[in-house]
Amino acid sequence: MRHVVWRGVLVTAVTLLAWQGLGGLCSAELVFLSTGRALNVRSHRLDGDQIVLTLRGGGEITCEASLIERIAPDEVPYPEPEPVAAESQPLAPVPFGEIIDQ
Repeated sequence: MRHVVWRGVLVTAVTLLAWQGLGGLCSAELVFLSTGRALNVRSHRLDGDQIVLTLRGGGEITCEASLIERIAPDEVPYPEPEPVAAESQPLAPVPFGEIIDQ
């Protein structure tokens, strides 16, 4: 049993290290979990025994490396959203704005 666990950890580590070098080339990655589910993430990085998954919509998930079976590049391109420019017009006055500011 221990041999199987260590083999799984070794396969996961090798897979993750191989994809770590390609992470910048992929527009997104598919993370296949040991539960049979998959996640689409922007990128991943190793942090000791943990893996930090950067989500496409923002935020991060940190989990143990043993929960991930493999990581593969996503073949679907995901264009990054354009940054929203700050409006040059002043904002309309807010009722009771002076009181709120105080």
